[in-house]
Amino acid sequence: MRIITIENRQAIPVRLIPFVTGWKFSPDVVARILAKEDKIYVVSITAFHLSPDGNYYEMLPKEWDVFVADIYALSDSIDAIEKTRNEHYAKWRSKSVECLPPSTFVWLSELEVAFNEAYSVERMDLLVERPGDRELNIAAYVKPNMHDLVFEGFAKQLSENSPELLKGNELYVRFKELHHFLILDPYYGVHSDKIESMIDKIYQINSENVLFLQFKNKFNLTLCRTDKQRHLIYLWCGLLGLNTFRKGSLLKWQWNDFLENWNRDFDINLTELNFFLEEHSWPLPVAFFPDKINAQKSNAKEKSHPLTIFHCMEKLQFSEIKIRLDPDNWMLKVSARGKNTTISMSDLKLMRKNQLTLDAQGIVFFELAKKEFDSSIKGRKRALTKLSKILRKAFKVNASPFVKYAPVFKLSIPKDIKAKIAGKKRAVKYDDNRSNSLDATQEFLENHDPDFDLNDPTYSIEPD
Repeated sequence: MRIITIENRQAIPVRLIPFVTGWKFSPDVVARILAKEDKIYVVSITAFHLSPDGNYYEMLPKEWDVFVADIYALSDSIDAIEKTRNEHYAKWRSKSVECLPPSTFVWLSELEVAFNEAYSVERMDLLVERPGDRELNIAAYVKPNMHDLVFEGFAKQLSENSPELLKGNELYVRFKELHHFLILDPYYGVHSDKIESMIDKIYQINSENVLFLQFKNKFNLTLCRTDKQRHLIYLWCGLLGLNTFRKGSLLKWQWNDFLENWNRDFDINLTELNFFLEEHSWPLPVAFFPDKINAQKSNAKEKSHPLTIFHCMEKLQFSEIKIRLDPDNWMLKVSARGKNTTISMSDLKLMRKNQLTLDAQGIVFFELAKKEFDSSIKGRKRALTKLSKILRKAFKVNASPFVKYAPVFKLSIPKDIKAKIAGKKRAVKYDDNRSNSLDATQEFLENHDPDFDLNDPTYSIEPD
């Protein structure tokens, strides 16, 4: 979940309230509370609606009467078709959220006060109390197919805010937010086995430190002992030196304070988190460092790209590049300044997404190789312009690869592909006499291609 900020104040979309309250305040309860009709919790919350002009206005209790009625009507219609109790409860949950109006919100601080009051120990007796039952979960999970519905009307706020808090000039993330996004993270998440081995390694490295052993034993006695993401964050902050804060001030907790205050929130400075993880050579969580993650992926992808061998060539020109196209496999054999490589047309972005057929740029490339390019055909000039951009980016050469609709580089479809295959098959060994595959290739061409010319650059009998 992303924190919504309106005029530097944290807000919660009304449709999100059921999720952050663990469905203690379900949509029907939310509507009744805002209509001042609720007789169970008897708490006061004021809702606001965003207007198209960017301002927001307080909503009166009577405005919520229609939404209360809509949810009652939904419940009645679902009850009428149910054969067994709660048969369509899942449907009611999603549809009832939809009954709440979009672009409406409450202040987070006001919701916290109301929920804490409603679920205080004095007012609400819970037979089985679990961690977090009496507090809001601002990092509540929202199903992907519900996200757009829940945040409808808040596109501007979502684009301006990320899962972190701004205090002064420093970016902080709440523990609950960090915990939530670690659960969803590809490396630290619940579907990865990396985090468990990571925790084990921390204890292994610090096996002679009695504090780590004490922490491990105490954590395994808590209600949250199976929560690996919480376990890891507490290790980072309690024993490995990652600072924690509250309202911008340093929080001087010892390792045991994290266990004794497991239900209290705290903040972590994102800059410090970045340095801390990089210092230990641990991955950065994707949700908080997307730009760095994307840059790392881009660099790794670039390093593995077949054409990188040409990037270090000083002042490389397209006139020095030779490309031979294999139409049977849609592969390109590229050479320049004595270096050679092979790249697929798909990797060069010349194929459609199905990886089976050429896209517009690929078709132009193929026509150029066959010397059949016709600029008068509709769309060909535009495709050639895009192809030029692709090639300049791929080879990191600024000059245009085309002059008057013809390639500056040497582009051809070798005429000796089948001959090479036949030549390799005909290369056999009898005692000490070997029929050379080069000789066999040349012999095949001489016998089957009347236009064969050994000096023709489109023929190359040397093995690839």
